[in-house]
Amino acid sequence: MCLSHQQSLLLDNAFLAVCLQVNVSVLGQYLLQIMGSLSLMFVLNAALTGVLLAVVPVVAIGAVQYGTWDSAIQHPAVSGF
Repeated sequence: MCLSHQQSLLLDNAFLAVCLQVNVSVLGQYLLQIMGSLSLMFVLNAALTGVLLAVVPVVAIGAVQYGTWDSAIQHPAVSGF
Protein backbone atom coordinates (compact mmCIF):
# COMPACT_ATOMS: atom_id res chain seq x y z
CA MET A 1 0.00 0.00 0.00
CA CYS A 2 1.47 3.31 -1.05
CA LEU A 3 0.63 6.41 0.93
CA SER A 4 0.38 9.77 -0.71
CA HIS A 5 2.59 12.58 0.51
CA GLN A 6 -0.35 14.24 2.22
CA GLN A 7 -1.30 11.08 4.11
CA SER A 8 2.31 10.53 5.11
CA LEU A 9 2.56 14.08 6.43
CA LEU A 10 -0.69 13.66 8.37
CA LEU A 11 0.57 10.45 9.98
CA ASP A 12 3.90 12.06 10.85
CA ASN A 13 2.12 15.06 12.32
CA ALA A 14 -0.14 12.85 14.45
CA PHE A 15 2.85 10.84 15.66
CA LEU A 16 4.76 13.98 16.64
CA ALA A 17 1.70 15.34 18.45
CA VAL A 18 1.39 12.17 20.53
CA CYS A 19 5.11 12.18 21.30
CA LEU A 20 4.99 15.82 22.38
CA GLN A 21 1.94 15.22 24.56
CA VAL A 22 3.58 12.27 26.32
CA ASN A 23 6.86 14.10 26.86
CA VAL A 24 5.16 17.21 28.24
CA SER A 25 3.09 15.02 30.56
CA VAL A 26 6.19 13.25 31.87
CA LEU A 27 7.96 16.60 32.31
CA GLY A 28 5.02 17.85 34.38
CA GLN A 29 5.11 14.74 36.57
CA TYR A 30 8.85 15.09 37.17
CA LEU A 31 8.58 18.80 37.97
CA LEU A 32 5.82 18.13 40.50
CA GLN A 33 7.89 15.35 42.04
CA ILE A 34 10.95 17.62 42.32
CA MET A 35 8.92 20.44 43.88
CA GLY A 36 7.29 18.05 46.34
CA SER A 37 10.60 16.49 47.29
CA LEU A 38 12.27 19.85 47.84
CA SER A 39 9.31 21.05 49.90
CA LEU A 40 9.48 17.98 52.12
CA MET A 41 13.24 18.37 52.46
CA PHE A 42 12.85 22.00 53.56
CA VAL A 43 10.22 21.00 56.11
CA LEU A 44 12.39 18.24 57.54
CA ASN A 45 15.69 20.15 57.65
CA ALA A 46 16.05 23.50 55.90
CA ALA A 47 19.75 23.94 56.67
CA LEU A 48 20.72 20.56 55.26
CA THR A 49 18.59 21.18 52.17
CA GLY A 50 20.34 24.52 51.64
CA VAL A 51 23.74 22.85 51.85
CA LEU A 52 22.65 20.18 49.39
CA LEU A 53 21.36 22.74 46.90
CA ALA A 54 24.53 24.83 47.28
CA VAL A 55 26.76 21.84 46.51
CA VAL A 56 24.94 20.81 43.30
CA PRO A 57 26.42 23.56 41.04
CA VAL A 58 29.93 22.92 42.38
CA VAL A 59 29.67 19.19 41.63
CA ALA A 60 28.19 19.86 38.17
CA ILE A 61 30.96 22.28 37.21
CA GLY A 62 33.58 19.83 38.49
CA ALA A 63 32.03 17.00 36.47
CA VAL A 64 32.08 19.09 33.27
CA GLN A 65 35.70 20.08 33.82
CA TYR A 66 36.70 16.49 34.52
CA GLY A 67 34.89 15.31 31.38
CA THR A 68 36.70 17.92 29.30
CA TRP A 69 40.05 16.94 30.79
CA ASP A 70 39.33 13.23 30.38
CA SER A 71 38.36 13.55 26.71
CA ALA A 72 41.48 15.64 26.05
CA ILE A 73 43.63 12.92 27.62
CA GLN A 74 41.90 10.07 25.76
CA HIS A 75 41.66 11.74 22.35
CA PRO A 76 45.32 11.26 21.33
CA ALA A 77 45.25 7.65 22.51
CA VAL A 78 42.09 6.85 20.55
CA SER A 79 43.29 8.53 17.35
CA GLY A 80 46.47 6.44 17.44
CA PHE A 81 44.60 3.29 16.45
